[in-house]
Amino acid sequence: MYTIEETPNQAYIKIKEYFSRPGAVLAKDGAVHCLYRTETGAACAVGCLLPDHVAREADIRGSTIEGMYREGTIGAVHHETIDFLDEAQISHDRAKSVEEFLTSLERIAL
Repeated sequence: MYTIEETPNQAYIKIKEYFSRPGAVLAKDGAVHCLYRTETGAACAVGCLLPDHVAREADIRGSTIEGMYREGTIGAVHHETIDFLDEAQISHDRAKSVEEFLTSLERIAL
């Protein structure tokens, strides 16, 4: 089991930094299907916090962050981080651009 150690604020900062770097893209396979980690190495909001093997396994299984937590695939030092990541994951999946996602992420973090 992989344990997410970040607090919600620490997770927010890491996700924001990841998507604020030059060339950042949403981790989507085509226009709709989101992935934790794409074949080119791009990661989603949750995927950028996970090691490759955990992200790729979650993609194969089609698991949400809440599902992985309930199944025991991942754990969290701070349960509220799972709630924050669930909202961030939904926001990423709905976003049409990195800019739209970052705006939404900011609202979630407040």
